[in-house]
Amino acid sequence: MAQAFLAPPPWKHAALCLARFFFNGQMERRSGPGFPRINLVLPIQRLEQAGEQARAEYKKTMEQMEATSEEARKLAEKVRNANEAAWKDMVTANQKAFAELQRGWAEAVSRFQ
Repeated sequence: MAQAFLAPPPWKHAALCLARFFFNGQMERRSGPGFPRINLVLPIQRLEQAGEQARAEYKKTMEQMEATSEEARKLAEKVRNANEAAWKDMVTANQKAFAELQRGWAEAVSRFQ
């Protein structure tokens, strides 16, 4: 007796098309009739690799940010020290100028007395 060919139900075709679309053809056919089974190992491996890559990039970026912030902190410390030194120099120069001015006035006044 001849077997009649029965077309699979339409939902099987739609599911197969969706699976092929989402898993980029990473399908695994099992022996026997029926719907092919999706091999999830490769997509999971891809997700794990993507996760590892994202973690590595995040770690590298954080290290770069820490190095940049350390450089910025050192530069800010240098600027702060330069500002303090400039302020001290200005105070010293003002004190010397005031002392010279006082001596000059004292000499000028002593000439007229």
